[in-house]
Amino acid sequence: MMLNPRCSLGLRPLMVALRFIVELQLLSWVQFQNYECGVAPSRKMLLDHAQSCVPKDLPPSLTARLLRPFKTARSQRKALAAFRMKHRCKLGKLRSEAPIPLAEKQDKALAFYQWCNYWQANTEREPLLINMDESSLAFHWSGLAGTVAEAAVSVATDKAKLSSRRARVTYLCCITHDSTVQPLLPQVLLGNSRSFPLEFVKQAAEVEPGITVWREKSAWNSHRLMRKFLRLLCARLGDLLKTRSVGLLLDFAPCHVHDSIFELARSAGLRLLFVPPGMTPLLQPCDTHCFAAFKNNAQENWRVKKSEAGGHPTLLMWFQAVAAAVHDLVHRSWARAFESDGILQQQRNMSSHLLKQLHWSTAPQVPPVWPSEEV
Repeated sequence: MMLNPRCSLGLRPLMVALRFIVELQLLSWVQFQNYECGVAPSRKMLLDHAQSCVPKDLPPSLTARLLRPFKTARSQRKALAAFRMKHRCKLGKLRSEAPIPLAEKQDKALAFYQWCNYWQANTEREPLLINMDESSLAFHWSGLAGTVAEAAVSVATDKAKLSSRRARVTYLCCITHDSTVQPLLPQVLLGNSRSFPLEFVKQAAEVEPGITVWREKSAWNSHRLMRKFLRLLCARLGDLLKTRSVGLLLDFAPCHVHDSIFELARSAGLRLLFVPPGMTPLLQPCDTHCFAAFKNNAQENWRVKKSEAGGHPTLLMWFQAVAAAVHDLVHRSWARAFESDGILQQQRNMSSHLLKQLHWSTAPQVPPVWPSEEV
């Protein structure tokens, strides 16, 4: 068909074959754009390329018939929706990540797994892995999708001060695979003195004593605050530090890497394990399983609070919305998250998604031995 588009077929099988040719080339082009160029093609790009895929030697009548679904906006939407459903495509966004070569990704994952396996296999006490990571929270979430009614007179708008839209708070989140230990772990909200007045800090402690609120000069984590967090973590764990071998899983954020932090962790009996740079979207449970669901929950709670407050939620109402999302996070089991990322069970329960991202057909067999100096 591609070599001889004027072949002697009937009109119906000819149109079926031509549509197949166009769709096949369009799908191949979309995959190239996704995986090689890092582009999710827009509707206009899809339509333009689909038209360029039509064989040039067709009679004008067949070309017009083939392009009929692309004439109006409504027919374009229907045609592209059918194309996506047929070829397992979807409307979505591409994740942004560092351009790490595949071989380097695999080497980093293997090195990380070797450290995890060695530590778990050579500890005398039962291992307890804790993942701590930071996430930025807004005071006002703009652009949340929902139902909007058209009005003939005015336009509905989401009214909020610029300071509220720009202000951010850092959430220091802790999760573990052991559901009995999870409620003990600290959950910290870090804000500056402008965002968190003294009166609010007192109210927050009364409303939700399970969440720690820090009022500092800056809402960003630092070496000093990281040391403060380690002391809080040790205080919450208490005697578990004597009966369990505790490993703290961190990324390579600058605030996590300092000699004073290493020394404090060593003296407290904590083993620090670091996710390799650029690999947190694949290997860190907070990123792979926790934060997306947590933020969706917090945003929905905040939207309800805003509705109940007539469009003007107070700071305490914002805190209640976030606290409800934290409460849900604390009472969930995260064992599957650690296993899916290959951190536990010597990679036997790695998720198919992670295997696909690393281009592995099966989970690797990583020996639980002391890594070499190169690793």
